[in-house]
Amino acid sequence: MDSIVIHNSIPFDLSVSEQPVDNVQGKRYILDVNRFVRYKNAETLIRSFDQIKEMIPHLLYLKGNKQHREDYDYLKGLVSELNLSDRVILDDSYRSEEEMRYLYRHTD
Repeated sequence: MDSIVIHNSIPFDLSVSEQPVDNVQGKRYILDVNRFVRYKNAETLIRSFDQIKEMIPHLLYLKGNKQHREDYDYLKGLVSELNLSDRVILDDSYRSEEEMRYLYRHTD
């Protein structure tokens, strides 16, 4: 049976430093790096987070892009409908390798 190799999205190059990300620095957060498309289950993640939000202090940080604008707008509307705007971050901005290293390294 052949093995499938899944490469890391962030290289383990220890010479690359971290660059803090302002809106999560010093906070506890759950990270999902994906595309903002419905079939990637971001909706399920947001709805699940809504069910446990009172039990945890975390933010939900979703990093993606708006290539599928309709799906992004749907997720943004869902966050608003569930009154999660202060706890869920939909980040479609460019993040450097150093910022991504920070996000991965400091997530719970």
